[in-house]
Amino acid sequence: MELETSTLFVGNIDIKLRKHEVKQLLYALATPYGQILDIIVMRKEPKQRGTAFIVFKDPKSVFLAQTALRDFPFMNRPLRVEPAHTVSIAKHHFDTILQDGIGMDTSFKPTGSY
Repeated sequence: MELETSTLFVGNIDIKLRKHEVKQLLYALATPYGQILDIIVMRKEPKQRGTAFIVFKDPKSVFLAQTALRDFPFMNRPLRVEPAHTVSIAKHHFDTILQDGIGMDTSFKPTGSY
């Protein structure tokens, strides 16, 4: 049985792009497939560079985005996309807040202040 995840792994991102640029571009690409809770761009470890995670509110959005964005030419490089193998901290936090009945603004919108 496959893990139903709300997080999409994205690889093969040009490492010359700045973190905020990657977030803005991925947000623009992924928004049509569902509400985004967070975008995490990996930069610290050399083997993590060029990767990111898009956290959607709904697991169905992962399937839609994966289907549409697989091998999508992103800055002249084909994107590698697949469902993440673990539940993201952002999604876990979102679900916990919903269970506790606390209201939360879930409309993630990247800005240039990263």
